Amino acid sequence: MEQKLLFRKQVVTSKRTGVFILIIGSIYFFAMVFRMVLGLTLYAEAFWFSNYLSTAFHYVLVLYLILVGWYHHKMSKPKSNNYILSSRYVYFNN
Repeated sequence: MEQKLLFRKQVVTSKRTGVFILIIGSIYFFAMVFRMVLGLTLYAEAFWFSNYLSTAFHYVLVLYLILVGWYHHKMSKPKSNNYILSSRYVYFNN
């Protein structure tokens, strides 16, 4: 359903939503990098840290979040101002 809306350009994009998703995706990415570094160095014997397949799966989820955030951020339409700046005057649209 969501894919059909995306290709028909019926998804309402928002710059604020895009920034929020990008921030969450970045935090998630760095947490998974930290988990992988810990699994390769200090906690190699612990199963949760040394399980590389689940870390790779989380990287796929991170990539999806970052792509959705990027889409919302780049494809959102700029807000139209309620005024027009001129060289001497400011005109308000009603």
